[in-house]
Amino acid sequence: MTPATFGATEPLNLVSSRRRRDVESMRNASFAKFVTNGAMFGATGELSFFIRTRELSGLIIFMTDSKSNNISVGINEGVLVVHTTLNGKNSSVTINATVSDGLWHFVEIQGNMSHVDNLSLVTEPIADKDINLTVTYIGGLDDFPLYPDANLIRTPFRGCLQDTRLNNKLFDFGMNNGSLISIERYMLVAQGGLGAGCKGMNVCRLAPCGEGGYCKDLWNKYECDCKPRYGGADCALYGCSLVNLCPHNTTCLDVGENYECKC
Repeated sequence: MTPATFGATEPLNLVSSRRRRDVESMRNASFAKFVTNGAMFGATGELSFFIRTRELSGLIIFMTDSKSNNISVGINEGVLVVHTTLNGKNSSVTINATVSDGLWHFVEIQGNMSHVDNLSLVTEPIADKDINLTVTYIGGLDDFPLYPDANLIRTPFRGCLQDTRLNNKLFDFGMNNGSLISIERYMLVAQGGLGAGCKGMNVCRLAPCGEGGYCKDLWNKYECDCKPRYGGADCALYGCSLVNLCPHNTTCLDVGENYECKC
């Protein structure tokens, strides 16, 4: 099943400060909206998806009855958290498994049990009753102010989601092939900022390692391999500026590929 990339249309913004860098998390307008009339989730039900991201915060899914009750799943400080607003009362359940490492992870969430990859995690109950869902958003909302009282992470998700299902019914992003026609699915009714596949941003296109290093693309993250006599943040230091090899009360001067000490 083709992954959907969220935040794919946003510009790249790199700020040099460390040798190994993450792409800066930015606000984006990515979202996918589905009608989910008849779906139930909360005390019972099952939500599952594959996820790949390096972002430490973001809204993965928001499920609502279009009134005052809703359940959302997001990332907070790199781990999954489930927020619930039920009859005006807010609650949160943290799933202690890191998913913001740029690798694919499988997540399955039930009433008081979650599975992340091969790890089973018992949690507090998500809700004491099911919510009769009418609308579900994935990756973000088209208009966050429409839900001012909802208990949710208000940063859109950036990364890739694949095979997202609620009660074993597939959320169809419109990117799947014809072989999946027999699978029961929720149909996409609105979307913004989505992309097919799971290509990362071209993090090396702005030459963050400069002339002193080689940029290695690590999917939405880069690492600089410095040339000889180069080092420091993003290989920006060279020779005498990298390390002073001269005795006290002398000045180190770069001379070609060597150095000399001046009294």
